[in-house]
Amino acid sequence: MYLFATRQPLVALASVLASLYPAIVVLLSVVLLRERPARTQAAGLGLAAVALVCRTLA
Repeated sequence: MYLFATRQPLVALASVLASLYPAIVVLLSVVLLRERPARTQAAGLGLAAVALVCRTLA
C-alpha cells in the first residue's frame, strides 16, 4: 500500500497511516481480545490521536 501511494499524490496520507500501525494494533487488541492497555500504550494512543488531529489541521 505504501509503495503504491508513493507513486500517487497520496504520500502524506500514506505516511500518516503507516505511522499509526502500532496504534491500530493496540486498538484491535482492546476491541477483539478485550485486553487492557498499559499506561504507556494508553499514553501512546492519546499522543497518536493528538498528532493525527494536528496533522489534519496543518
